Amino acid sequence: MIRQRRAITFPKKFPAIPAAWVFARSLSAPAFSDPVPKPKKIEDNFFLIEEAYNQDPGVIRHIQTYQLMKDKTWGYTFTQEWPVPKMTHQLSYTIPINHPDPSMTGLGDILINYRYQLISKEALSFSPRLSIVLPTGDSKQGLGNGSTGVQVNLPLSVELSNT
Repeated sequence: MIRQRRAITFPKKFPAIPAAWVFARSLSAPAFSDPVPKPKKIEDNFFLIEEAYNQDPGVIRHIQTYQLMKDKTWGYTFTQEWPVPKMTHQLSYTIPINHPDPSMTGLGDILINYRYQLISKEALSFSPRLSIVLPTGDSKQGLGNGSTGVQVNLPLSVELSNT
């Protein structure tokens, strides 16, 4: 916690009564004051669903997910997002590692993503995403689909409250 010390200044008109002025000043304001922080809004819930906010200029986001199934199979993905060149356009890639059965772990199908920030208002954002799915995973071993594909996602974020 950072505390700020309040400066005490003496009035120039009455130099003979600085002690009385300091005493009166100490009653009206504390020597230390804590700034009251504003409550932060929840604006980005990408860990639950894909949000519709593109990255700010100069910010690169790294997203990692891990999913463990009841049958002990699992999947891991690493995504990296960049604004190109500004916030309106965003490029990203997703690299999956799949573990479809106890004897098999390997690279899945890689996605190359493009998002366009179509709407970016105070309480509403909409950023359609187009992805190319590259067949990098071995489909015979259950690590990929075996063909090139396309994905479309239409993320919409709405702020329901300003607090």
